[in-house]
Amino acid sequence: MNEVALYYPSGSTIGVAASVGYYVATTGATAQTPADAGYYVSTVGASAQTQATAGYYVATTGATAQTPADAGYYVSTAGATAQTQATAGYYVATTGATAQTPADAGYYVSTAGATAETAAALGYYIGTTGASSTAAQVAASAGYYVPTTGATAQTQATAGYYVSTTGATTQTQATAGYYAPTTGMTTPTQASAGYYVPTTGATTQTQATAGYYVPTKGATAQTPAPVGYYVSSAGRTVATAAGVGKYIATTGATVATTATAGYYVATTGATAPTPASVGYYVSGGNARSQTQVAAGYYVATTGASAPTQATAGYYVASPGASAQTQATVGYYVPTTGATAQTQAAAGYYVATRGATAQTPADAGYYVATAGATAETAAAPGYYIGTTGASSTAAQVAAS
Repeated sequence: MNEVALYYPSGSTIGVAASVGYYVATTGATAQTPADAGYYVSTVGASAQTQATAGYYVATTGATAQTPADAGYYVSTAGATAQTQATAGYYVATTGATAQTPADAGYYVSTAGATAETAAALGYYIGTTGASSTAAQVAASAGYYVPTTGATAQTQATAGYYVSTTGATTQTQATAGYYAPTTGMTTPTQASAGYYVPTTGATTQTQATAGYYVPTKGATAQTPAPVGYYVSSAGRTVATAAGVGKYIATTGATVATTATAGYYVATTGATAPTPASVGYYVSGGNARSQTQVAAGYYVATTGASAPTQATAGYYVASPGASAQTQATVGYYVPTTGATAQTQAAAGYYVATRGATAQTPADAGYYVATAGATAETAAAPGYYIGTTGASSTAAQVAAS
């Protein structure tokens, strides 16, 4: 049991116990002593004062208790007579603190006596501790963004995305027709002519395939070569017209089709070959024109690859014929490929159409004119003993 400290008021022989807030350090004292500032006495009859601990202070004399430092303040040493206000860049969240806490990275404290730190705003970050003002917030650079409060660093835009401004809170996805090949891009890259980007968020552009082309920048799709045109290789910006002698009937072609014999293509960019007309022919492939059939020949159908020679008994008088002409009566055609019929000579006749030879007048008959269709019998009283008689004078009077 502790001994009670007493003091004796002047002239008194009866000891009085020291009050709370006071103490008596020596025997026979005539007065009690008040606790100093920075100290306190919490019990009656104390022989000593108690020093305020760190985190607490005593501002007055005669105190009966120590006072905890308020939130926003701290007391770093024992025996303090006052609390210390937290400085800008620091805060004290609890009472009775012995030290102030520096603002964490990602946070700042802009006023003295703060009880909490403030998170850096969206789009901003703070990379160090102890930041003391809003100015300590660093705006995210172009190509970077900060999606949350209290960030300690900025986030680089990922490939396929970009950030064009400072202080951004989100990254922007590259639109179709554009791409972002690397991280940290500030603008997307427009697809080159000959390339396209069909989707959003792309990291690469796609080369146009053979049979397709892309004529402009920023395309979202490739264009198939139209009929009459082709694209032979990848990455092309234009389609090529089919040349003369060739054609393309479908879209997306990689090569032109060569016109075959019997057909021709006179212009570029053709979608179909033209069959040779009647009276014309095309003898080989890749032709740009048709050939008119010569006299002595004919072509009766379209799409012919060769002319047909007039047969014996027929002829073709002019070029470009679609049919052969049959020799008329009184005429004949002895050979193939004739351009004219031959008139039967005197002494001969041709009685039918399409003859290949003239017929000599029989014995007893004569043919006095060319082009005859029949023979004439010798007159009564006359005779003709040979064939091929060519005049009335060939008749011999009977003896």
